[in-house]
Amino acid sequence: FSLGGERSGISAMTGEEGGKEEEMVAESVPLVIVGAGEAALHVLERLPDRLLKKTVVLAGAEGQGRRGGPCFLARSSDKLARLRMEAQVARKTTRMACSSQDSTKLEKWIASKRTDDAGAFAVEPLTRSVENFVACPTLEAVRKFLESRAKRFMKKGLRLIAGRPTSLEVVNPTAVEGEGGGAHPEGHAQLVRMKVSDGSVFLARQVVLADAGTCLGEVTVPAFVGQITPSSGEEENQDWLGAIAYAEIDLDLSEESLDCSGKAICIVGGGMTSVHLASHAIKTLGAERVYLVTQGRAHQRVEPFEVDAGWLGRRHMKEFCELSTPREKMRQYRRNVDRGTLSPDAKNELDNLLQEPTFALFTETSVASAAWREKRWSIDLEGSQGRDAISCEYIWVACGTSFDAMSDPVIQDLENCSSANFCGPYPLLCSDSLSWPGVPNVMCMGATAALALGPTAQYSVGFRAAADKIAKALLDPVKFLPITKKTEKNFAPEDLLYDEGSPDEWDVGPKPTLQLPEIQKRLSATKKEKLGIENYTWSDDDFEIDIYIKLNDTIAKKDVVVALRGQSLEVLVETQKKCYYLHIDKLYKPIQLKKSSYRIYEKKGKIVVHLVKRDNHEWMFLKG
Repeated sequence: FSLGGERSGISAMTGEEGGKEEEMVAESVPLVIVGAGEAALHVLERLPDRLLKKTVVLAGAEGQGRRGGPCFLARSSDKLARLRMEAQVARKTTRMACSSQDSTKLEKWIASKRTDDAGAFAVEPLTRSVENFVACPTLEAVRKFLESRAKRFMKKGLRLIAGRPTSLEVVNPTAVEGEGGGAHPEGHAQLVRMKVSDGSVFLARQVVLADAGTCLGEVTVPAFVGQITPSSGEEENQDWLGAIAYAEIDLDLSEESLDCSGKAICIVGGGMTSVHLASHAIKTLGAERVYLVTQGRAHQRVEPFEVDAGWLGRRHMKEFCELSTPREKMRQYRRNVDRGTLSPDAKNELDNLLQEPTFALFTETSVASAAWREKRWSIDLEGSQGRDAISCEYIWVACGTSFDAMSDPVIQDLENCSSANFCGPYPLLCSDSLSWPGVPNVMCMGATAALALGPTAQYSVGFRAAADKIAKALLDPVKFLPITKKTEKNFAPEDLLYDEGSPDEWDVGPKPTLQLPEIQKRLSATKKEKLGIENYTWSDDDFEIDIYIKLNDTIAKKDVVVALRGQSLEVLVETQKKCYYLHIDKLYKPIQLKKSSYRIYEKKGKIVVHLVKRDNHEWMFLKG
């Protein structure tokens, strides 16, 4: 197909202050890659030069480099620098970390750098081999290698733009002037129009989603953060904002202003980063006391690589692909990722920390609450061994990321264009090309493709596998058109946590038949005593929310109305003498209406409303 950057007849309207609108002409390009991280580099390695020089890459979440302007790996490089982690050993071998199709290229590159420049690396770039694999590189070596590959692509004419998509829609080529009627001769039956945050608009024949949000997820914020109670003093009321930092976003150990000498620090998290932060705080920053709080049992989970070595070959993947349902695949995936495991080196570091009198480890423990008082944190801990309390000057959060495909605006737009089946937070993509169902020219990488790639999806090995599939679809789109139709039913989790009775007794489906105006008519017409429902509790369990309403009165099913909408809840209960009403106009997050339900227990005066979430993110509050 033509690789020219011609202007198409499609235009976008952008609103401006004062109600004016300006027409923007969409630029036609063969390929747009969203994201300038490691995943995008794996795809670029597999593109021919004729396509590479006409490809547009949106920096997305990677943002701008420290020198200004868009650049590859800006976000990940910034994290390594902020946390002083360059010397850490990567939990992958040189061949796993290599983005090139020639998996030996990274080790060859390291060897050439040793010859050319003795000061190319701050520390020894290679470590001993693990379990008969080739040597593992340092994070610094991997970063510099990937940056060198990115520079190579830029020299070939690749365009990198500092922006992220603000909207995406699928359009028919017949609607574009100059493209001709019918399907595109190369199989592009539809095009993708994408608006970017910098104001530009692209009309792309193919799109690859490889940004941090779709590959890794968003930063995990523990529930206690939303419940922090600051001190009453106006000046101290703002001090707490500088006393809590996130490893993924803003914690900077390189800042000269970070004074930890003689201070106490509470680190929340149980993975590699948490152990590194604790060690650095004590040995380098001179912290007086460091508390490490983890919900798991960090001292028992040790893995040399990011995932079990069996997933690095075909042994486990063959079994994964043979699983009969997406639900089984999701369970297998979740059992093997995000477990907060430690490498053998990190385990040794933790063991050394446990010998330090200034270090305390709380396992199977979570932060119940945190209050800022007199320029210190007062923290209540709750764990398997009971409750505890600690005090410190700083809180460092290192809980990693959590994934929710539908929280990404681009995925939301895709879902509006062509609805996909979901299993929990993961969509069911075409396994051959990783394309979105019904939109064969939009392909996804990382955790979005978890049900097709298995537990390695969000790691380098998974990026390599995804890039191989996607490159084939990019270069031969016609071959993959027939296999992108949806053939699966909806496999969202089915196991509900029932309070009483059998599943068959539950009322399911969209509820209720009465709409808001009619409920208000009931409230207005009744002469019974009207009372708000205040006696209710709720629980959050992975993909489900249960709301328990207890009335001190006998109720009848015919007198109960439960109204569920996309993100709201109403309950109306009429008894012989009273009328009870609950209205939550905005729930914490949207729910799946078709899977949500309720159950009425007449004799007990009890109603249980069962909400099915769109993801497994913890709800910090019931109300939004």
